[in-house]
Amino acid sequence: QTADVEEAGSTETNTDGSVWAKAVLAKDFRPGIFVPNVTLGLEHVYQSTLGTQFLDEDTYAILGVGGTLVGESNSFNVAFERRQGLNGNRISTTLVTGVSFDF
Repeated sequence: QTADVEEAGSTETNTDGSVWAKAVLAKDFRPGIFVPNVTLGLEHVYQSTLGTQFLDEDTYAILGVGGTLVGESNSFNVAFERRQGLNGNRISTTLVTGVSFDF
């Protein structure tokens, strides 16, 4: 991810990057049933222009809960995820929703 920031007539480019791996544990689903799930994972920030200058945090545990409601040709997903810094310096929470359609 790259962002150009303009401040007082000058332009600065910030480059950030991370890699993550997640496992989502859920039961087999059928149409018409809401299926809960649990997410476990890790994220590592390998490049951060601003983050490591202010926080001693580059690796996060990812914990989440959510669910999927499956229809005949679509599904609705909702998940609440928390990223907890392994050094204990930063916590981030996210609510993610999504709709999928088959065509």
